[in-house]
Amino acid sequence: MYPCSQSWHRSTWLQSALIRWSSALAPLLGALLVLGSAGAAGADPFRSQNPRPIGDRAEAAFVNLFQGGNYPAARRLAQESIEREPQEPLGHALMGALSYLEGQWAQVQTSAAQTLKAAEALKASDPLRGNLYLGVGHFLEGAFIISEGGQGTLQGAPEALGKLSQVNAALDAALAIDPNDPELNLVRGSLDVLLADNLPFGNMNTAMASLQKGKPDYVVARMMAAVYRRQKQFDRALASVDRALVSGANNPDLLHLKGQILYEQGHRSQNLSLLKQSEALFLQVLALRDQLPRSVVRHLEKNELRRVQRDIRNLATP
Repeated sequence: MYPCSQSWHRSTWLQSALIRWSSALAPLLGALLVLGSAGAAGADPFRSQNPRPIGDRAEAAFVNLFQGGNYPAARRLAQESIEREPQEPLGHALMGALSYLEGQWAQVQTSAAQTLKAAEALKASDPLRGNLYLGVGHFLEGAFIISEGGQGTLQGAPEALGKLSQVNAALDAALAIDPNDPELNLVRGSLDVLLADNLPFGNMNTAMASLQKGKPDYVVARMMAAVYRRQKQFDRALASVDRALVSGANNPDLLHLKGQILYEQGHRSQNLSLLKQSEALFLQVLALRDQLPRSVVRHLEKNELRRVQRDIRNLATP
């Protein structure tokens, strides 16, 4: 047991990592119904070689979420995956991540248990993906433990840290099977990046190297853009988000991220042109509000848009 003050700091770091990685699962863990360019049903979105038989509804949910940025469509398709292909852990994991963003704690707990059940069954035929989603399931359990619906940040921290050990053990088992698997590297790299950004013992260079071995490219590029933004490497962040936008030009998540990068760059340099570009992107995102979680829309309207408009007025005033 950690001393109280140490536990509080560790739990704060862990909560931030859990929330942000969960967001990565839920803009990180497709029938392209939104984009209108669907491939074969059940296509593996992670592997071009030796593809796995991933359920078509789970694949559709993944692509709608990460490439299209359409949360309601992704949630509907994840529910269809749960009903039609309950053996596929990806559908359960996506439902858990989406429910976390909406504060639907009971569903997070249910999805975590279903992810673990499906992953355990999958180990017999596909031990790599089985172990991978055991890790994801334990991660969702940890996210629930420190949530408002669970024990909360302070009380839940010790148990959540224990879950993090189970996550690492499961992902290590998958890594021993194939260290170059793109789905594994996407998930593990995303988790390692976010933990390295929040915990003092993390190695960001190693984490980013793992992430860059992941697939699909548009998810990796989005994650890299977020990392570069936090590191204040704005040119690299913009280059990464632009690479992601090639595959999802109308993805409101990506447009939002680009607007955030331009705002921070424009604010630091007092550049009116960059701030106006940021404002235009935020307004474009709000025109697509039906695709996004309500909490994201509220924060954008009440905080980010007002802030950039205030900076524009201040710079434009002689």
